[in-house]
Amino acid sequence: RINHLAMEFFQDRLRAPQDGRKAMNYLIGRGMTRKIIDEYQLGYAPSRWDGLLNYLGNKKVPMALVAKSGLVVPRKSGNGYYDRFRDRVIFPISDLNGRIIGFGGRVMGDELPKYLNSPETIIYSKRHSLYGLDKARQPARASGNIYLVEGDFDALSMHHYGLYNTVATLGTALTAEHVQLLKGIVGQGGRAILVYDSDQAGIKAARRSIGVFEQGFLDARILVLPEGYDPDSFLREHGPEDFFQKADNALGLLPFLITSAIQDHGLSIEGKVKVVSEMQEPLAAVQDAVARSLYIKQLSERLQIDETTIMDQIRLAVDRNQGLVSTANSGLRSALMEH
Repeated sequence: RINHLAMEFFQDRLRAPQDGRKAMNYLIGRGMTRKIIDEYQLGYAPSRWDGLLNYLGNKKVPMALVAKSGLVVPRKSGNGYYDRFRDRVIFPISDLNGRIIGFGGRVMGDELPKYLNSPETIIYSKRHSLYGLDKARQPARASGNIYLVEGDFDALSMHHYGLYNTVATLGTALTAEHVQLLKGIVGQGGRAILVYDSDQAGIKAARRSIGVFEQGFLDARILVLPEGYDPDSFLREHGPEDFFQKADNALGLLPFLITSAIQDHGLSIEGKVKVVSEMQEPLAAVQDAVARSLYIKQLSERLQIDETTIMDQIRLAVDRNQGLVSTANSGLRSALMEH
């Protein structure tokens, strides 16, 4: 109830002629329509230290409970509170049933931190929450696909162009709990498509995601947009059809990492050594022995290296001792020289 009252306050301030003009212009400039602003209940936290504090106080809401919600912060002096969100565009975060469980706030300039989310509370956990999940639930269940993007603006842009089966992480890496949420929506045979702005971000995210998706037994694909594009700019310039075509051709996590590693390091002897070294931990994270064997076969064919040699390297990936890894790489280099 407190979060709902706070959302109403933020919405009211966004529409206020004095308080909200800058924030409204900022949102419109970012491609948000009035329909999106209303449908997703976007708001604005004024730059005052006590705007929300006074609003909730006038409604006789106990400040101790407001503090538990994370909306206000105790003063260091120990006397009173101040607003957590100030001079930020506000994105309400909902649970699966559409109840407001927290907020995300974004500055409109270069101030830091750029993004600020509600702290962990008894009803809000970043590990168990995804932005836009309540709106994406039915479209994702119907299609068997769900898109995962990097931020709330990306999610809203996707929704604006009709890709309602889109969610975003909330300032945290993908977790096993997130994967279980996604799997519960799209089902056993469903698919998650991770959409990223750049190659490097995609590679890092894919590497981090291998373990959680493998443990969650959910098919995941990587869609890296062309350099210089984010979901909003790509959709505005190329339209949904081109986006769908790229999504249909998105690579699985392991094939994506293999392709990216080969592009980065090349197919010289030293390049092949680096590719295998880079693929050790991702391949070792694959739980299914048959799937791992098939990926190793694929890597072997692309690098023209004997499968057994690569398999030996993967077995060593469980050992974090750098000395052992270096020795193993030397053995791989020798095998390549002989080949």
